[in-house]
Amino acid sequence: MTPTDIRKTLIAQMARYGFTPKMCKDKSCRELLYLASMLVHHRSYLGKLEPDEITRLTEMEKLVAELRLTN
Repeated sequence: MTPTDIRKTLIAQMARYGFTPKMCKDKSCRELLYLASMLVHHRSYLGKLEPDEITRLTEMEKLVAELRLTN
């Protein structure tokens, strides 16, 4: 994946938590990952975690790791 594709995928994942592309515009890919991580852990604490959220977070972590290798 190209860095642009990775970023688009991360922004699409953030839509699940109510983030729009405009809200993600000034955030780095790493910051988006940190936000998603905090939201997933908070939702887990509240008992509102959906079954696929941990899997999606893991996919986001892999994408950011891939981005770090390309840069």
